[in-house]
Amino acid sequence: MTHLPPQEESNRLANQIAEDNIHSVVINMEHAAFDQGLAQNLADHLDAPCYTLSELKAETLYQAVREEMAAKKNA
Repeated sequence: MTHLPPQEESNRLANQIAEDNIHSVVINMEHAAFDQGLAQNLADHLDAPCYTLSELKAETLYQAVREEMAAKKNA
């Protein structure tokens, strides 16, 4: 979108989203063996939680969504 390197641009956009108090959740789709930390970095700039796929098994997905929705209501 701009002349900035992609990582820098995404960090700036994520910071703006966080400043606008838009509640976000990041799901790390990278395989653990090849994880470069990009999802966690994005989550840090969004001031958002970062979940891995292994954390979002059927039994925990429902609870994670409920917690995030409750956090949004309390924000």
